[in-house]
Amino acid sequence: MNKDIRQLVKRAKRDGWDVAETRRGHVSFRSPDGAYTYVTSGTPSDQRALNNLRAGLRRAGLSTTRS
Repeated sequence: MNKDIRQLVKRAKRDGWDVAETRRGHVSFRSPDGAYTYVTSGTPSDQRALNNLRAGLRRAGLSTTRS
């Protein structure tokens, strides 16, 4: 799993999100209330994919700023 994805996984778990890695290397983020699920590649092919992941999680309520 990509280093940046691992950081987002830690942050999501800390905030109560359910995070699971699939057998094929994707990562599934589920919001604490279960209303939102975001699935992404564990190794995004470019920086734009990582930015899109951050934006999607931010829209769902996860703080993605570095702390």
